[in-house]
Amino acid sequence: MSRRCYYCREWGHIARHCPRQIAFLAFVALGRREIARRERARARARARPRPCPSRPRAPAPEASAEAPVEAAAEPVVEPVAEPVAETAAGDVAKA
Repeated sequence: MSRRCYYCREWGHIARHCPRQIAFLAFVALGRREIARRERARARARARPRPCPSRPRAPAPEASAEAPVEAAAEPVVEPVAEPVAETAAGDVAKA
């Protein structure tokens, strides 16, 4: 590849030429690769089907199948508190 060096303005094969020019071209190539990678990722994201925002999402089939089984296996029992009444003197008495 015969180009003119941006730094020393000489013509020649860049790979054997100016180290600053070689570093600059490597930097440009890295930037081009990064831009191409981002564009490919953006195209992949655009190609993915998106859920409709007005329609609610359905629960995953695995989660909906497991939930009733777990609820039936372990019933939740909450302790019932006895009613407590406070007397005029400030003592607590069970009603």
